[in-house]
Amino acid sequence: CMDNVISIELFKQVYKFKTDLAPDVSRDAVEMLQNAVAKTNGDGLGAVPVTERPIILMLAALDLASEHIRLQQQYDELLDGVKSRSESLIAKLSLEM
Repeated sequence: CMDNVISIELFKQVYKFKTDLAPDVSRDAVEMLQNAVAKTNGDGLGAVPVTERPIILMLAALDLASEHIRLQQQYDELLDGVKSRSESLIAKLSLEM
């Protein structure tokens, strides 16, 4: 059920989308995309030619994707470490019993 409508301003144009995300999550996602576009577009001042907009959006998407991959790798490493330590503790506790 897509009850939430979000607005995002990119290149001085407002776009509206329906989403099933919670409003706070939607706002965070919009802010994240706007920040990635601003980072990719430098200072963001001045008009961006229509022909360059897809390139800027693609670079922003690649930046967000690479950050997601980096965080996923960190999470996987953390999870592996927790699993390893847990197995070690379980083995030690089993020996003591």
